[in-house]
Amino acid sequence: MLEESGLAQLQPSADSNLLETNLASYQFLDLVRFLIDLDQQPQALAFLDSAVSIIQTPAQLNWEGLHELVDAAVLYRQLDSRQAEPIFEQVNASLSQLPHDQQRASIQAALVEGYADLGDFEQARALAASIGNTNARQNAHRMIATAYAKAGLAAEANDFVQSMGEQEIMRVAVLRAYLVTGQYDQAQQITDRPDMVKYLPEAGHAYCDAGLPERVIPIINRLEPTSEPADWIRRCAAVEFARKGQPEIALLIAETSVDPEAKARLLVAIATQQPPSLPKSAWQRLMGWLPHSVQTWFGTSESQKTVEILDEALSLIQEKT
Repeated sequence: MLEESGLAQLQPSADSNLLETNLASYQFLDLVRFLIDLDQQPQALAFLDSAVSIIQTPAQLNWEGLHELVDAAVLYRQLDSRQAEPIFEQVNASLSQLPHDQQRASIQAALVEGYADLGDFEQARALAASIGNTNARQNAHRMIATAYAKAGLAAEANDFVQSMGEQEIMRVAVLRAYLVTGQYDQAQQITDRPDMVKYLPEAGHAYCDAGLPERVIPIINRLEPTSEPADWIRRCAAVEFARKGQPEIALLIAETSVDPEAKARLLVAIATQQPPSLPKSAWQRLMGWLPHSVQTWFGTSESQKTVEILDEALSLIQEKT
């Protein structure tokens, strides 16, 4: 794929004029990230050198340029290049040239994130402590906590959160990092806390997306049965169980719905996941009873289980009317 696309043959020495004319510096950095993902380190390093040469021109070396230099330093580290440290030093030395405190604080927070993402937590924490702007400092603390979590350093993440004053904000950042990186046991330890109940739906949605509906069942039991979050969490879990060929569990989840209308919608959603097995004539009769808008949901699927589920949904709808 890479050879066919021609990216492997791109060389900054030959193509720099063309690229500089058509790409902004941040797009250069995106190209570097893409090449790193493709395991094309030599090309990535060459293009990164070109990007930095553009960013470091006097016209570009402003607040946005310093942000891009931090990104470039992180990319150099990922490429095991020694050029990262001089760039970090350059950014630090340039902070005093920025006219506004808020801009300086923003760059400092970006540096904190860069150091933390690279695992240099000591440097990140020292720099975060020196940020005078409260919002920027809190943002930097969240970045450090998130980096600990993404690195799988659960104990360090917890200790850092405990040492900070804004604990709920920090815990949410750590929770989201665990969910993004698939560290679900650690995520559950956070959502098990009584003060984190309002974040249960977010965790449940992540579990459904990961194909882990069994992790959603305890969440359903903890939510207010009539709440909107409980309804859509039930739906995602039930549909996922049905998709996995476990309709019995999906139906048990549907039974926990106390609103007949919501339950009917859920049963229809479960029914659409059933495998075909019903004789053609019986399916055609069923489809004839349904509105056209509902028929289109099912296509030509045939299932005795589908009929049974739809029958229950229909009875609920009739009770409602």
